[in-house]
Amino acid sequence: MIEHNSGLLEDNPAAVGTARPQRAPTRNGRVGRILYRVLREGIDAQVRHHQRTTSQSLSAMSGIVRESARPFRADDPNSSARVAPFLENLADRLERVATSMDQLELEDVVAGVRSFARRRPELFVAIAFGVGCLGAYLLSSREEDETVVS
Repeated sequence: MIEHNSGLLEDNPAAVGTARPQRAPTRNGRVGRILYRVLREGIDAQVRHHQRTTSQSLSAMSGIVRESARPFRADDPNSSARVAPFLENLADRLERVATSMDQLELEDVVAGVRSFARRRPELFVAIAFGVGCLGAYLLSSREEDETVVS
């Protein structure tokens, strides 16, 4: 064994001089971990709240679409032959999205986005650019509206 200032290393010439001494945990490191945990919990709570709200809204929309399909089923079968099944299919899809949104975890979404970004980086960058442009357009139009109002 070779003695090193950070402790004992095995007799490996490649490892000599590469080991870094262990630092004692600093106050800044603890504060950083606490701050990260608090921020992460707050973000998770916000995401779960919006997730529940969106899921409830989608379920309500599903019920509304289902109700709107009812008159088409009761009236003339020739004119509504295509509308009622379309609306019922839409209501079923909305209900499935609402149910899957309830079961979705933030980590799963992040993992899915990362996986997509690794598989198709060019498409991911293009989508991110498009979303950024759309966000900038919406924010700039909102600022213009507020300027006109005041």
